[in-house]
Amino acid sequence: MISTEHDHDIFEQKQSRTSYNTQTGTAHIPIEQLNSNQNQKRQRSGGKKEGKPNRWIEPSRENLEQETLRIQTSSDGTITKRECLDAMEAWVYHAINDKEIKFAKRAETLLKIVGDRLNIIPRLDYYESIIRAYTSSCSDNDDTTTHAFESAKRADDVLQHVIRYTPHTPTAEAFKGVISAWADTGSHDAGLRTAAVRKSMVSHIGDQSDAKSIRAEMKAWTGSDHPEAPERILQSLLMYIQHWANAQDDSERVNAITPPTESMFHAAMGALSKSATQYRQRPMRQVAKQLDDIAKLMRDRQEEWKITPSLRTFMIVLGAWERVEKVEQKGEAAQRAEVLLEYMIKTAMNNEKEHQLRNGKAAKDNRIMPTNTSFTSVMVAWCHAKQPDRAELLYKRLVKLYKTTMDAKLLPTTYVANAMLSGYAKLGKPDRIMEVMSTMQRVALDTKHPACQLDLRTFNILMNALCKAQQASDCLIVLDWLEYHNEKRTTKSQLGNPDKYSSFFNPVTIKGLEPPNHITYSCVLEALGKSGMVRNAESILGRMKERGIQPSQISYTSVIHGYSLMSHDPNNVARAHKVFQEVSAHERPDVICCTAFINVCSSAQPMERDLALDLALQVFYEHDRNEKTYNAMALAIQRLVVWHESDQLNQGARWSTTAEAAEVQTSMMQKLIRECCQAGYLSRSALISMEQVVGKNQTAVIMGEDRLRRAWSSKVDPFNQP
Repeated sequence: MISTEHDHDIFEQKQSRTSYNTQTGTAHIPIEQLNSNQNQKRQRSGGKKEGKPNRWIEPSRENLEQETLRIQTSSDGTITKRECLDAMEAWVYHAINDKEIKFAKRAETLLKIVGDRLNIIPRLDYYESIIRAYTSSCSDNDDTTTHAFESAKRADDVLQHVIRYTPHTPTAEAFKGVISAWADTGSHDAGLRTAAVRKSMVSHIGDQSDAKSIRAEMKAWTGSDHPEAPERILQSLLMYIQHWANAQDDSERVNAITPPTESMFHAAMGALSKSATQYRQRPMRQVAKQLDDIAKLMRDRQEEWKITPSLRTFMIVLGAWERVEKVEQKGEAAQRAEVLLEYMIKTAMNNEKEHQLRNGKAAKDNRIMPTNTSFTSVMVAWCHAKQPDRAELLYKRLVKLYKTTMDAKLLPTTYVANAMLSGYAKLGKPDRIMEVMSTMQRVALDTKHPACQLDLRTFNILMNALCKAQQASDCLIVLDWLEYHNEKRTTKSQLGNPDKYSSFFNPVTIKGLEPPNHITYSCVLEALGKSGMVRNAESILGRMKERGIQPSQISYTSVIHGYSLMSHDPNNVARAHKVFQEVSAHERPDVICCTAFINVCSSAQPMERDLALDLALQVFYEHDRNEKTYNAMALAIQRLVVWHESDQLNQGARWSTTAEAAEVQTSMMQKLIRECCQAGYLSRSALISMEQVVGKNQTAVIMGEDRLRRAWSSKVDPFNQP
């Protein structure tokens, strides 16, 4: 009987048939009213049983089940239309009042018997009662999402059956009921289904959308992951505002439609944000400006619409400007965010004063008062703009505001401070970080709150800054202090000269400080690797393993990189290869690790040149490559495939003359050029190395081959292309 396409929105019960519970949103049909409606239908149709109530509603369901089974199993000549419709109406009654989809299915089965076995086309109101039964089992249902989806799908199928296979035209209430049912499912494609139902309504009876159906469409699109969702939600919001405005001009409908609610604006704002972050349909700056305009509209019309922008409203806007600053890094977006934060503080404080004057006590809930999260968002924006000093001023403002209000939501936690410290770390300013850490200690002592104590992330940020400032020795001192605090394996006298950092290890301000983790050791190893302190780095690797921390590939790569800075060591390549083998034992080395090892090989001493060339070629051809890997390999061939005077005394030397080495070097470089061009990784620096060996003319000839010409730099950053 039923098959169809899909679409959805909000359901309005006919007041002549049902009473509607405005608190729960459910429809209830009194028995007396249903029997009265049934008699009226019979009078209109010339029925002979006028005034006789439906006998299957009041008795137990077991009797109704038996009657339904009898109708299904009886031959066509022994059942009547009236018997089927009476039982159907009873099941509709139970489905609506009990919100059970199984009762709606029984009602649909009985209506199908009327159409298929009795060859009678049921009236439209019978079909719509089935739709109402299914949609009632959807709305506010505590059952599973699967059942809600099935209810909406069946209601949609019945609606499409009426359109396709009967002479009836469904009413607006039927379309809106199906739209509402799809919205209540919360499925990812609910928005598309409601749109299809609305399109069908427009094509058959015109656009009869009202405020409730528009809100249902917004609800359906809000839970959708479809790229069109943001645009559809905005359209629905504008339509709703227009409906409300039109109702204000009609004296009979002035109170029929409620003003747009805060949740509707938040849904639209969330959709706008998603259009920039998830779907990338709009530029982030454009979205942030639109969100700012929506928040301003809510402020300007709050008296008329009886809505007040809440903390969530402003947090959406602050988050948008923060993301703009992350992309642009000019400071303008961060300034906008700070202006909005100042407005929130000023308005909240004024509201607080007014409330105290009126009631003689502080307000329990100031909806616009910013929290420490609000401050964090603006501070992060300033850090994106590379102005952490502005973020530090906001942190101090937060500390002062907390002392004034003693509001727990304004607690200057370590998480907030760490967001600002990260900005200093990216600029390599450990001294400024230590100044802020001193402030954090005073806050921890004043508040005595565990969330304000220095944590491991604070020290990791400090060590990251020390690494960028190339202060590897200081990294070792901080690491020693962290290990001493957690293990007490060393004495303070063994820590060298820790006076610069010892004050941060006050037991009162670092309670619960976690032991060093892999991030801590990675920062130290990176600092040591950049400084060429490979012996210390090897020692740190050993300490990590002693504490049960498996070094990451990043840690190993930092150590390998350190070997490339110690070209005077005759065993550099062998030592670096040992570390590289440790990486291979746990995971496949990535491009960065392989490139670092090839760089070590290219700086090998004469005694290790042959070993270095073999290992470099092995690593190059057995692992993934990028433009930096090809550049490193070009340098390795240029430096390692040479003849040296010391080779005269070495009977095992690969090349006996300079000319022989040059010929091999040219051949290997030509092969590398072709492979590099074919892979699309020819960079400017690699080209320079190749031209020095092969010559510009020969390199140009190779690059000009038809099969290489189009792709030779397709995977290289445009700024590094030749």
